[in-house]
Amino acid sequence: MKHEKNSTGSPDTVARTRGAWSVADSRALYHVDAWGQGYFGVNDLGHVVVRPEQDPERSIDLYDVVQGLKARDLTAPVVVRFPGVLAHRLRQLNDAFVRAIAENEYQNRYAAVIPSRSINSDSSSKKFSVTAASSASGSKPAASRNYSPSWL
Repeated sequence: MKHEKNSTGSPDTVARTRGAWSVADSRALYHVDAWGQGYFGVNDLGHVVVRPEQDPERSIDLYDVVQGLKARDLTAPVVVRFPGVLAHRLRQLNDAFVRAIAENEYQNRYAAVIPSRSINSDSSSKKFSVTAASSASGSKPAASRNYSPSWL
């Protein structure tokens, strides 16, 4: 499909001006398959979906999530978190370190420390969660605790 710039400088397509926009056009224009790395995609209805484990058979339709929020009288802005995406990425990262340690016969211990910030609706309650995962214990976190740093 040929992409052109309209007078405002934003991407436009010949198909859009004819009113024949398709899901394939959206996928091509926004490159969701590239930046989504299997975690995000566009389904056949044209809805953005989240796949926490990169499994195409198990996806969360964000349109359905928004409709569910509306049915509960919740309005924007909202924060939607997908801890499964983070957990999957952390497992992949830890597994890569385990493989590199084995391949290079590294003799010391390795422990990943992953800080993650969480801010509740009460802006005064800022907490950080630190998770440590040791290669000696496999890919499961060895410890996790919350704390409030004094500099917040």
